[in-house]
Amino acid sequence: MYKDDDTMITDANAQNLLNFNLMVISSGLSSLPIFDVARPAYCNYGSMGSIIGHEMSHSFDEAGRYYDSVGNLKDWWTKTSFNNFIHLTHCFKKEYSKMCPTLDEDLQKLCVNGNFSVNENMADNNGLKMAYWAWKKFESINGKEPSLPGMEDFTQEQIFFLSFGRTFCSKYTLSSLRNALKTDVHSPGAERIMGSVQNSQEFADAFQCSKNSQQDDDFERCSFFEGTR
Repeated sequence: MYKDDDTMITDANAQNLLNFNLMVISSGLSSLPIFDVARPAYCNYGSMGSIIGHEMSHSFDEAGRYYDSVGNLKDWWTKTSFNNFIHLTHCFKKEYSKMCPTLDEDLQKLCVNGNFSVNENMADNNGLKMAYWAWKKFESINGKEPSLPGMEDFTQEQIFFLSFGRTFCSKYTLSSLRNALKTDVHSPGAERIMGSVQNSQEFADAFQCSKNSQQDDDFERCSFFEGTR
């Protein structure tokens, strides 16, 4: 039986407790602006859905490989699975290491450590993709929902991604950003958003992004799911 005495009911947090095979979503997270039962599904799936997908993804990363379906400590990957996973991480490590949110006092770039943050970056990407697929399945079963009042100029696909982006909207002081880049396994908020959407074909389709709108001429779209790049 899992019991967490350190989490307050108002905390806005989600966790994948691998040794319990359990996902925990605090009640503080299950409220606006992340979730509201009265909002259209394309809003909730973009925000809460991507968070749930993110946490699910951790069951299939370098930590999750050591816990089986009931939470027992066991390496359940084959050597081929591990090698394929490592191959997929290279693209994410390279991509995020190029992201430099700002300059320090000496005008030196402060950049994301793509190696340090790779599991969280992949979880962000996977969570977004899984949430989009889940929403589209919901829509295929329940039909298309009404447009969001005041947002009629945006398609529902676009609002899905706007809802995802708002989830990680944040602002840092220079010192807090420097510290986060060194100690936080998550990338800063803006990079979490940009890294995920620039790897998303669904985002490119929704906003009709041209191929040459990517940051670099040699840009390679990264994906954990082979065949969906």
